Amino acid sequence: MSTQPVWRVPTAVKVNLHLGVGRVGDDGFHPVRTVLQALDLGDVLEFRRTPGSDWVLEVDGPADVPAGDDNLVARAMALMAAQAGGRSQAPLQGVSVRLIKKVPAGAGLGGGSGDAGAALMALNSFAGANLGRRTLLAMARSLGADVAFFLHGGLAVAGGRGDHLRALAPLPDLHAVVAVPPMQLATARVYAWFDEESLTSGGAGFRMRPALGRLRRMRSVPDFCNDLERPVFRRHPELAEVRTCLRSMGALVAGLSGSGSAVFGLFEHAPRLHRDLEERRSRGWEFHCCQTLNGRAYRSRFCPPGDCS
Repeated sequence: MSTQPVWRVPTAVKVNLHLGVGRVGDDGFHPVRTVLQALDLGDVLEFRRTPGSDWVLEVDGPADVPAGDDNLVARAMALMAAQAGGRSQAPLQGVSVRLIKKVPAGAGLGGGSGDAGAALMALNSFAGANLGRRTLLAMARSLGADVAFFLHGGLAVAGGRGDHLRALAPLPDLHAVVAVPPMQLATARVYAWFDEESLTSGGAGFRMRPALGRLRRMRSVPDFCNDLERPVFRRHPELAEVRTCLRSMGALVAGLSGSGSAVFGLFEHAPRLHRDLEERRSRGWEFHCCQTLNGRAYRSRFCPPGDCS
């Protein structure tokens, strides 16, 4: 049985350079003001066309990664099929997707959201669905707050539930260290801790332009903060210790990403891991060295080979 060659698309993750959280609203959600940056660390999506009447998703990863309707890529494919099916000859017919999962869950890196956003972008090209930007954005928002960010990547500021985005001029290329502990933090639990302690600034006092200006000039940025750090670090002080260590290594900005559990640092030059961090590997910690990813480079991933100008 013949098939087309595989088209491999790397996905990305995000870190929250800043996260201001407001008090929970009547809709049950916390309004946020956050600055997001894409990193070239992620999973892999493989696309091919095979004979058959239905689209197929295969997941290659840990046993706890959902492979059915709970998988965000499967939901993205179902949305794409429903949206595009009435416009053409069922563009997802015979499309096979394999998700090679590498990003740990529960780390605040948006791994699943990155997969879903990448799937929407790539399928729109690969399957010839040709859906417009507004349609893709509506689909992304229905899948989750972070998914919308992964339609453009790069650097962005987000408000509301985190899905009202505005792209920002890219930062200089920076090196990143992402430290992932051997534990997951459920987002709902972290926000419950936040509510219990009535901790909120909503990003009060944060001036984004001066903070980003310092980062563009390769200076440390004390202005960035994450309102979820205090309740998380109170319960998991080892995460605060890693943040301190990254700062001592010269990180321009370091902190908890989203609701955690990953801690990241951005650097002007590729750093050498501190001995204390290296020793944590024996306790199950993972350390990923990568780089920031600007929007143009991110979006170029979703142009099928031979079609890019």
